[in-house]
Amino acid sequence: GTNKAIDLDEYDLYYDHLFLWDREKKRLAGAYRIGDGRRIVRRYGKRGFYTHTLFRMDRGMEKVLGQAFELGRSFVVQEYQKHR
Repeated sequence: GTNKAIDLDEYDLYYDHLFLWDREKKRLAGAYRIGDGRRIVRRYGKRGFYTHTLFRMDRGMEKVLGQAFELGRSFVVQEYQKHR
């Protein structure tokens, strides 16, 4: 992450987001960004994956990516983290 209060990029527009909600305290405890590979490949091809910015991928990867989920941009609010 960027350590900014809001950390968004173009992938957030079409990736899903899983939010961890503390019902008792009525507040966000964490989140995870999830890219549905089948949906992303169909619409954007391999360039639709954040991972594409980190690695060179040949065309054969689209078949693999279409069967995968890309996970990233996770966070857990500090008070929910275990401390040693």
